[in-house]
Amino acid sequence: MRLVTYKDLLREASYLFKVSQRDIDSKYKFDFILPARFAIWHALRTTGSTYAQIGRWFGRDHSTIINGVRRANEIMEYDHDYRAKVLTLTRLKEGTEQ
Repeated sequence: MRLVTYKDLLREASYLFKVSQRDIDSKYKFDFILPARFAIWHALRTTGSTYAQIGRWFGRDHSTIINGVRRANEIMEYDHDYRAKVLTLTRLKEGTEQ
């Protein structure tokens, strides 16, 4: 079994959200990038990474990650397509996605 890294999630989110990996990993705050970024952060947090770890990987403060995960939860409440994408990333990180 191969360890799934945040870079693997970045690649999958790029595919799912049709946004470049470079854009997701950048400092840009464009509306079309943020949902993908928040989805990755949510998947990482759900599978046991700390806010501080995620912040280090993405060059962000832990409070930024907290707000992004909170925002992902809000979007998931009303957008079922977004929820499915987040769950796909979470399963990938858990190692259950083929």
